[in-house]
Amino acid sequence: QRRLGSEKLKSLSHELRSIQQRSEEMVAERARLKHIVASSDSTVRSAQDRHQQEKAVRTVFQLQEEKSRLDGYLAALQQQLALQISNETQVEWVEEEFWTHNRD
Repeated sequence: QRRLGSEKLKSLSHELRSIQQRSEEMVAERARLKHIVASSDSTVRSAQDRHQQEKAVRTVFQLQEEKSRLDGYLAALQQQLALQISNETQVEWVEEEFWTHNRD
C-alpha cells in the first residue's frame, strides 16, 4: 500500500508540475497576446489619426477652393456694383445737365 501511495504521490507531483508549466506558458502567451492587441490598437489608432488628418486636409482644401470661388464672385459683384454706381452717377449728371440747360 505504501508503494502504491508513493507511486500515486509521484504521479500527482508530476501532474502538478505539468499543470504549473502549462499555467506559466499560458501566462506568457496571454502577455504576448496582450502585447499584440496593444500594438494593433496602436496601429488602428494611428490609422484612424492618419485618416482624420487626411480628412481634415481635404476639408481645408475644399474650403480654400470655396473661398477662392466666393472671392471671385465677390470681386465680380463689386465690379458690377461700381459700374452700376458709375452709370447712375452719369445718368444723374446727364439729367442735371439737361435740366440746367433747359431752364434757360
